[in-house]
Amino acid sequence: MREERRRDLVIFDFDGVLADLRLRTESTRRAVRELFASAGVDRPFRPLLRQLDEALAVVAERDSAERADELRRAVWAMIDADEERAARVAALRPGVHEALEALEERPVAIFSNNRRDVVEAVLGRHGVDPSRFVAIVGRDGAASIKPGADPILALIAAQEVLPERVYLVGDHVYDMQSACAVATHLSASEASARLGASATATPTVIGIGLHTEQARRLSLEEAGASFLARDLDEALQLICAPRFPLGLSIVLLAYNEEAAIGPAIEEARRFGRLFLESYEIVVVDDGSNDGTAEAIAAASGPDLVVLRHAANMGMGCSMRDGYAAASQPYRAHLPGDRQVRPPSLLPFLPLCRPRVVVRSHYRQPHADRLRELYSWAFRRLMALVGGLHVDFAGTYVFHLDLWRAVNPKRTGASTFVYSYELLEEFRRLGARFRAVTITPLLREAGVSKVDSTTRIVRVLRELAQSRIRRLRGALGGADG
Repeated sequence: MREERRRDLVIFDFDGVLADLRLRTESTRRAVRELFASAGVDRPFRPLLRQLDEALAVVAERDSAERADELRRAVWAMIDADEERAARVAALRPGVHEALEALEERPVAIFSNNRRDVVEAVLGRHGVDPSRFVAIVGRDGAASIKPGADPILALIAAQEVLPERVYLVGDHVYDMQSACAVATHLSASEASARLGASATATPTVIGIGLHTEQARRLSLEEAGASFLARDLDEALQLICAPRFPLGLSIVLLAYNEEAAIGPAIEEARRFGRLFLESYEIVVVDDGSNDGTAEAIAAASGPDLVVLRHAANMGMGCSMRDGYAAASQPYRAHLPGDRQVRPPSLLPFLPLCRPRVVVRSHYRQPHADRLRELYSWAFRRLMALVGGLHVDFAGTYVFHLDLWRAVNPKRTGASTFVYSYELLEEFRRLGARFRAVTITPLLREAGVSKVDSTTRIVRVLRELAQSRIRRLRGALGGADG
């Protein structure tokens, strides 16, 4: 297999990703349970296809192979009938035509637990030529059912040019487990050799989990998803993003984030390796008193810089210290609780320039309504009390040269007020501002730290102090 002119291979799951088959899965499951119960086999059939073979093996051993075959034919008749019905009523998911157009120059395949003829029928009904795909792998015996590596490995081997990256986009834990199985298989040198790949040319496998709810998101990550996306558009941002020719320091802010900080570091690491010419991860542990330090140590690596405060000093101190310790030309901070994640930085990167500050706003209200209310109130206070008018929500990216030009006496806040002071200073220095929109996620673990009464009082005090510093500066005082 040749390695030149390598293109990424994109593999989609079908039902729930490209189409909504509207299968009557629960009705079929009940019918299968009743059928096997009548044969003296009690199984929940969750998942249906995986437990089917186990139940049939019990019947074959206890009764006879003929009885097992009889049940097998009856079950597959039920499943096939439901899929054939679904093929007549199924709809494509939003954005499918646009996604396929965006991926026109890339090889795209489908890997589904549904029958191939059903997949092709649904595509054809909605104006998508099945031949547009380099392959459609449907259900064809036990070896083809997810989770499994073999069908994907066969797709990779069938490409004339070895892919640099293999994206598997799915909405089920089995899709992510399949991606992990392929990555594990390819990591073996003998497996790569069979593909004609050198160690440096082995494809990188990236599982993108589509999610619409918190529970699904958590299960996809537990199953090994590399990244998450809410819809095809977010998945496309990841698939179509190039490796950007810049260096970025990702500063992770952590206070009592023992459950989240390890995954946060690993995701930042994947992001940096895939999308940045150079990167580093700077973690600031702001005096955590749980297992955060141990979780950080477990994720150690040459790309990781760790700072630890002896006591909780506040977000502003953490950001200031993290930015000072960073070595890459551009810097951005992200919360250790993973409510804003590294893929959110993708729309920032094409806009990065030495004299440009790229800031974000939320595409929709924060999923945590209380946190959103506090954020809105604080932003109003920033302007009215602190005289800080450059607004953002999420994060921002700036160049080292701007950071060096800031007068530290004008940015002394120890809370998140520091961000607004810093942005105001960038504005005063003549920086241009560009804006992008991002979508935050719910916390995975722990509790929000924004609603402490003590912290609110502290922020109000800092706003007043910030305003005083600026007034002194305007009057030519010592802090100017």
